[in-house]
Amino acid sequence: MPPIVPRQLALLLILCLTAVSEAQLRVATWNCAALRGDLSAIRGILAEIAEDDTPGWATPPAVLILQEVNEGDQVTIRNLLNTEVPGPTWRIATYTNSDSGGAQACLYRGELLTESVGDHRDLFTGAGRFSDRWRFTIDATNGSTGFWLYSCHLKASQGSSNEDLRESGTQAILNNIATLPNNANIIWGGDFNFYSNSEPGYELIADTSGSNAIVDPLGNGSWSGSGNAIKHTQSPRSTSSSGGLVGGGMDDRFDFVFSSQSTQDANGIVLIPGSYRSLGNDGQHYNVAINNGNNFYFPGQISRSNQLADALHDGADHLPVIVEFALPAIGSVSADFDRVILGPNPQAPFRVDHTTPVVDEVGSSILEWTIEGSGGINGQRSGTTAVLGSSLTSLPVESSSVGPQSGTIFLDSPVGGTGGLGAYPVNWTCIRPAQASLSGDTYVPGGVVSASFEVSPEPVVFEIDVWNFGFDALQSHLFVDGLLAPPASPVLEVLQVPNNLGAGPGQIRLLVDASQAGDFTSGLVFQTRDENIPGQSENVLGLALELSIGSTVQGDFNGDGLVNFNDLLIMLSGWGPCSGCPEDLDGNNDVGFSDILILLTLL
Repeated sequence: MPPIVPRQLALLLILCLTAVSEAQLRVATWNCAALRGDLSAIRGILAEIAEDDTPGWATPPAVLILQEVNEGDQVTIRNLLNTEVPGPTWRIATYTNSDSGGAQACLYRGELLTESVGDHRDLFTGAGRFSDRWRFTIDATNGSTGFWLYSCHLKASQGSSNEDLRESGTQAILNNIATLPNNANIIWGGDFNFYSNSEPGYELIADTSGSNAIVDPLGNGSWSGSGNAIKHTQSPRSTSSSGGLVGGGMDDRFDFVFSSQSTQDANGIVLIPGSYRSLGNDGQHYNVAINNGNNFYFPGQISRSNQLADALHDGADHLPVIVEFALPAIGSVSADFDRVILGPNPQAPFRVDHTTPVVDEVGSSILEWTIEGSGGINGQRSGTTAVLGSSLTSLPVESSSVGPQSGTIFLDSPVGGTGGLGAYPVNWTCIRPAQASLSGDTYVPGGVVSASFEVSPEPVVFEIDVWNFGFDALQSHLFVDGLLAPPASPVLEVLQVPNNLGAGPGQIRLLVDASQAGDFTSGLVFQTRDENIPGQSENVLGLALELSIGSTVQGDFNGDGLVNFNDLLIMLSGWGPCSGCPEDLDGNNDVGFSDILILLTLL
């Protein structure tokens, strides 16, 4: 049959949207029937194991365990995965084959997991068959979290003797599980061939207890009948194929993924509720082929569902079972600063990040954390950080001397299995505060500023130079924020102040009313500050303005420095009563002949 879709292109698109490095754990088990099915159908099934987005996201499986894998088949499947699910580093876990029913194989993503080869075991489960045990650690947790993985293919067919073999095979695996540490993360998948929940082998699993009790994600109830069709995994075919694929229709639950009690708790890896499913099973194909009529596995995507159903029908005689596991919270701490201002231990910001590389928020749990400083960092803090989120907190840091400083943050958590815990070195530099000065040569933190202007009907701009005295790489830039109080006449407004000033000079630009001659004084107090970094200080720059507007020569009404006929004309234009007029030279509140006589003496 033809491929389901252009698989490489479709999956590359998914991997662009959800980065390959994301470590949320998708686990799949599949009896691949020794690859007796149609090869293009097998390609399509492998691709859809990765592309299946029915839980709300798609991600390639972290581990794929397979039953009925003959020598060499594991390499073929890895090659198919490299083609159909490009991006991950597909590796073959320890493989052994002395199994009359076909061996177990495990393929895993090498960029996510590391196999502990020395922990592999072959477990004899009767009828000439062996099950396998592997152990993996999750790289994103720096090896602090891992899981034990079992795959089995128990004896097939009905009858008490076969049930007895399945029971003894189950007991052999449970005996091995009993040797594991308490509260181990255990995933156990495979083709169990249980015909009902009353089989002795299944009851052994259902009756487990203690810290490593084994749990069926679908519960321990019956899976028989059409009302439980959604649970069934065999057979997607109604008739057997000439190549040896078994028919019979969808009416058996032979394939399972069990997990330990620890995966139901908040520590370590956690089974995501509702994520357990049989790939392609829409619950509407009881005792018929999975591709009988329309298939509705992918909501609203009948064509895609039908193509998958055709592939499942032609590719094997079991459906893959998929389940999603959330990863433990992984944290990291970083300094959200690299410089502080000289002074008494300022509160410096630190960022706590939830770094678990998941596809979806349900793929991990909230990070509960505590941090404690050492060396040049003091104090303790605690809090929580959402999945894929960040939290800001602060601790006092050393800032008593200029130059490089260092300390250590210790990240801890009350939740077992949390990753990223330990020491985080932090380095920063302590710098001097800014120094606003009216001179670049000597430190002048304020004082008198004098200037003269001609009389003008339009306001004039007055610039005052400001320096950040002593500035170098170990001193803060200077910011002048503005006046603490409104300006007094003749200053109308502040047009500009220096911002982010290094050595300088920068300019304070004032708008001055120059329409009236005279001598004026005005006090201005500017707010200044350092850069917005820990220890930021504020200061003031006080200015006493002494402004002379127009000529200081008596009788020079037009401010040209001369007393002449033009000034006489100005006096005549102001003739009559006038309080405070400059033309009233004798000060009697009237511009008259006595003022002309005085002016004539000044010509």
